[in-house]
Amino acid sequence: MEKPSKDLYYSYSPQKAWTQWVSQAMQPLFGGNLAPDALAQSILPGWTFANVVNVTEQNSSSPETERDVVAQQSYGKQLGRLMDAVMALIDELPKNARQNEAFDKLRELSEKINNIKKGWEPTRLRRLKEELESLRLNRPEEYRRIASDLVENAAALQTK
Repeated sequence: MEKPSKDLYYSYSPQKAWTQWVSQAMQPLFGGNLAPDALAQSILPGWTFANVVNVTEQNSSSPETERDVVAQQSYGKQLGRLMDAVMALIDELPKNARQNEAFDKLRELSEKINNIKKGWEPTRLRRLKEELESLRLNRPEEYRRIASDLVENAAALQTK
């Protein structure tokens, strides 16, 4: 009697057998494969499973420091502050010196970013309201302290 080849032995797995059996059993019911031939679907859109930027000793003298900085001050916040500073410097220039294509593009980018931020304001305000309501219900003393601070700040704004 001839021994089965090693390839056959090593290619068998219970999972593979189960998958083949299910596929064959379901084929008459569904008239083909259960899964599409091609599938392009986002999984958890907006989530990142790994750093977008890979910081190593190859591209940073101190990856640990950079990780801590980004954990507290995002790249977006850092770039936003730089953009605001450059825009302020541009505004200090004489009017004729402000006419520059690079400045125009930066101004346009800044406006687009500000419009995106404004678009998210209703969502942020709704979340803030929900957080304050949760605080009122679960930690009333802290809620009263924050509410008092808000009232003081609002009063200070009215006197200006």
